[in-house]
Amino acid sequence: MSVFTLPQSLKIVNALSPVSTNAATTGDCIALKNVKGMIWVVCNFTEAVSDATSVGIDECTSTTGAGATATTELIRWWTNASTTGDTLTEQTAAATQAVGATTKNQQVIGQIDPAQLGVTTDAVRVTFTASSQSTNYVSAMYYMETQYKGQPPPTALSS
Repeated sequence: MSVFTLPQSLKIVNALSPVSTNAATTGDCIALKNVKGMIWVVCNFTEAVSDATSVGIDECTSTTGAGATATTELIRWWTNASTTGDTLTEQTAAATQAVGATTKNQQVIGQIDPAQLGVTTDAVRVTFTASSQSTNYVSAMYYMETQYKGQPPPTALSS
């Protein structure tokens, strides 16, 4: 039996409920104060019309989104260009990740290392550029390694 239990090993937070990518959008900010290791953002795209968008990360000074600036740090990214399969392909580390202009369901996963972020960064949030298509959707979840394994960790939605 595995000793890894997802809800006891990682803090799981909804970043963004399904929303159209017709306009640029941002996910909820999450606090870094209880993060001990990495943060992963898992983005699911449903694209009815071929049009490109991209995923990025904002560094913020609080969970209200204050002081939000796009990170310039290199983020590790993996993509699955068609979720009819289950193969994730690691991409070149970059501050943002482009999502292919296809009519497929796609997955993008970013790994954020809080130790690489600016010294005034107290929170992060995921961002999405506009696809200019009202029938294209995205949703996202955060998974965080915290210092509170095995017990319910404190909220990540406040500073």
